[in-house]
Amino acid sequence: MTMEKEIAWFKENLNKSHIHGRNILAKLQISSILFTTQKKQLQKVIEKYKEWNNNNEILTEYSDDAINQRVKWLNDYKNEIKNVDFSAQSKFHSTVPEEFLYYLARRLKKYN
Repeated sequence: MTMEKEIAWFKENLNKSHIHGRNILAKLQISSILFTTQKKQLQKVIEKYKEWNNNNEILTEYSDDAINQRVKWLNDYKNEIKNVDFSAQSKFHSTVPEEFLYYLARRLKKYN
């Protein structure tokens, strides 16, 4: 997929609570100034993020099994991107747990 199409996907599928996804979108929007290795890493991140995002979006139940599944997906995603190297200022890795908390908590009000 071209960078333009990736940008369009992110803009269409994210809301303000998708903090990590918005971080990826910001990197996509400046991809023309990234080093070749960073562009390759970004492509991998995009692929894995979309998978992680899709899994979390389609899981609508709130149960111990659902929480365990979300934690598994979180750990799988973090393992896939752990060697991605963007500057510390980008807060790239720290936005992953922030978005995870959104996935985890957004359905709570429906079950209380």
